[in-house]
Amino acid sequence: MTTTYTTLLGYALPETGTLEGLWGDEVNDNITQLVEDSVAGYATASVAAGDWTLTDTGSGLVNEARMMILIPTGSPGVSRNIIAPAHSKMYVVVNQSDATVVVKGAATTGATIQPYYTAVVVWNGADFEEISPTLAKYAIDITGGVQGSIPYQSAVNTTTFLAPGTAGKVLTTHGAGADPTWETPTAELPSQTGHAGEYLTTDGSTASWAPGAGGGITAGQSIAFDLVFSI
Repeated sequence: MTTTYTTLLGYALPETGTLEGLWGDEVNDNITQLVEDSVAGYATASVAAGDWTLTDTGSGLVNEARMMILIPTGSPGVSRNIIAPAHSKMYVVVNQSDATVVVKGAATTGATIQPYYTAVVVWNGADFEEISPTLAKYAIDITGGVQGSIPYQSAVNTTTFLAPGTAGKVLTTHGAGADPTWETPTAELPSQTGHAGEYLTTDGSTASWAPGAGGGITAGQSIAFDLVFSI
């Protein structure tokens, strides 16, 4: 009788009384090796030019869809799909590309993995979904930034960089729904140079220095005051 294969992962199912003298090859190539691929094997492909459709040859042959780990690479600049067979399977996806990748069936929505992130996705009976917290591979080195730039969320799942500010500027928030900016401080103390003995005063909007004779205490002046005691 002809050897048959499992539905999901394509392992060989040798029939009793078959494969005389070939049993070792069948077990080694079409069962043992494929189990190893399913548990610890990986497949990698560049998604720079387009989506990645996993090979799914079945029938005891090596293929990408059976692998445990998927590693998309390249610099597509736009989101790419990793199209897997639409049936029960778990994948560890190590996204080494510069764009999001979506692990999905040919006709499903799929699970999205951010660039330079690693995630575990599984088939839930209808689609692939993420089951583990997404882990940033470069948590302290966010791609796209330069020295002095500030990362912030400009939209859901979108990181943008604020260019480095010029000297003396302060980082200012404008509330929910608005991007932060660098601004010139509007309330700062005047320079102290050349104002020895003067005191700081304000008119309600601007701070300035005033001569010591108008208030405060300067060097060489005496102070008079009364002490009142009550018993």
